[in-house]
Amino acid sequence: MAAFALADRVVGQPEGRVLRTSADIAAVAAPLIGRERVEQVVLLIADHQQRVSRVLTVARGSATGCTVPVREILSLVLRHDGMAFALAHNHPSGTLEPSRKDVAVTARLRSAERELGLRLLDHVIIAGDTWRSVTAAS
Repeated sequence: MAAFALADRVVGQPEGRVLRTSADIAAVAAPLIGRERVEQVVLLIADHQQRVSRVLTVARGSATGCTVPVREILSLVLRHDGMAFALAHNHPSGTLEPSRKDVAVTARLRSAERELGLRLLDHVIIAGDTWRSVTAAS
């Protein structure tokens, strides 16, 4: 199982990949966090053409939750000269339903992006090989 997980990570190098849709974001994030047993938050930083320049794990929690560090996320996007960004986190329980906290974090990021001149592409929930957009749900 570990060999398959490592192979997924090597084959799916996301740098340079264009993030046009929520499915593109999920395709980058799912191999990284889809099978994890604890919640993790992944930040995808992109340039002005929405090409991925960096993928960073910004938080790791428990099987039932994780604190999303909004300030740290925005700081990382700015520090790495990002113009756009996407967020993905997994639900180890397998549910794709966004929690109230998921919706609230997305709203906080939407509010802050405008102020900083950034663009939030989407926030997606990953559960195994399936996904759902929090942005579309809110």
